[in-house]
Amino acid sequence: MTPPRTLIVGAGGLIGRHLLAAYRELDPETPGTARTSTGPGVFPLDLASLAPSPLRGEGRGGGERSHQGEGSTPHPDPPPQGGRERESAGSLLLPPPGRGEGRGGGRLRAEPSTPHPHPPPQGGRGLEWLDGIREAIIAAAVPRVDDCERDPVGSSRVNVAGTLELARRLSGRGIVPVFLSSDYVFAGTDPAGYADDSETNPTTEYGRQKAEVEAALAASGRPFTVLRLSKVFGLTRGDGTLLDEMAAKLTAGGIVSAATDQVFCPAWVGDVVRAAIAVQRAGLRGVVNLVPAEAWSRYDLAVELAKAVGARESQVRPISLDDLPGVRRPKCTKLIPTPAVPFAFTPVRECIRRLAQEYAGE
Repeated sequence: MTPPRTLIVGAGGLIGRHLLAAYRELDPETPGTARTSTGPGVFPLDLASLAPSPLRGEGRGGGERSHQGEGSTPHPDPPPQGGRERESAGSLLLPPPGRGEGRGGGRLRAEPSTPHPHPPPQGGRGLEWLDGIREAIIAAAVPRVDDCERDPVGSSRVNVAGTLELARRLSGRGIVPVFLSSDYVFAGTDPAGYADDSETNPTTEYGRQKAEVEAALAASGRPFTVLRLSKVFGLTRGDGTLLDEMAAKLTAGGIVSAATDQVFCPAWVGDVVRAAIAVQRAGLRGVVNLVPAEAWSRYDLAVELAKAVGARESQVRPISLDDLPGVRRPKCTKLIPTPAVPFAFTPVRECIRRLAQEYAGE
């Protein structure tokens, strides 16, 4: 069974790139959006441009930078695109005249849903790429915790206001938003972990923004899916993600400082993509904890990786999150996987073995 035809929002970031590639294997015409257009079938969309304009002088931080997951470099407002094929995806997603607000639903949990009706005829110039789209995965965001703390207003324009406006426009066209959230919606004080219906209690600005979107989607009365993720990593040498960053230091003889009290559920990006497809095929709605059943501390991951790449265990220095300056991150964000997800994640040790092979040149 193929998943519903899907739009990938944020196709320039780590997860978005992998999502777009995987969905195009199933449907070569899968469209995407990125802050700047990155190829055929990828349309420009800056979530900050969808947010209501702030009042003059408003702000708690560093202004209105737009630094979504496709890249964190501040940039000016996009220039006029010119031409139908480069028209902003945000303007094309305005709901058709006369479409009313949805009702019913309330706070939903992950459970099979009835198929959503086909979207209305799109009509009009420039909308052909939306034909048949039933769901949209929203992967675009300001993903760095420190960036959100430094610029809560600017990051919120992307992560909250722009995201919710996009979800509203999608819903108005009969397209179900599938929002990528985070384990940072929790304080990280419960070693037993957090279920998909646990009450959120974030301690960071990034977590508060994700929790605000989750709550707004649940209160909207419209169909939605939230996919809560933990730490996502790649398995390509040089990709700069969690395991690769450690492996690069260890194989160069360097020291990796790793917190013994930072616990999470790491997942390979390839599995995250396939698990998202499995959720869509199953028709799950509401909040879904999309993680493996394994919880690891950052220190234990580093030690296991050191063994796999032939480094010395003494190259891994145990620390506490309390030793680090800056933002206080939650310590134990273990998520309890949603049982209804029909997918088995690759064991973390197998992922480590694969990356070690990359570094061994095999």
